[in-house]
Amino acid sequence: MISLKGALVGVFTGIFLALAWVLFIDGQVHSPDRFPPLHILPPLFATLAAVMMNLVTVKVATDDTRAKVWLFFWVTVQTICVGSAIFILSTEYPIDDNYAGITIMLNTVFIMFAAFLFFIGRA
Repeated sequence: MISLKGALVGVFTGIFLALAWVLFIDGQVHSPDRFPPLHILPPLFATLAAVMMNLVTVKVATDDTRAKVWLFFWVTVQTICVGSAIFILSTEYPIDDNYAGITIMLNTVFIMFAAFLFFIGRA
């Protein structure tokens, strides 16, 4: 039986992931210049890290050392993705027209938030 909490966690996680990718696509469509293909790497790796992080549960992570290392690695990858998105925003996009860079940063932040929400909400 699906609980109300589980359903709400799933819905809000889906909303955050969808919003993240819609923002990213919107930012790249409205970018004033050609979109560099390497700018998609932080969102892609953040999404991969979100999936890999949620392969373990909180119960398994409290008992197993390998699961703790697994979670630490993928949380580190997500943090690096957010940092690289901030780096792209600050170096590639000028201050007067930086909507595309802001959407890259918001995309990675929303994916990270959705991953943590789903990981904690499943417990």
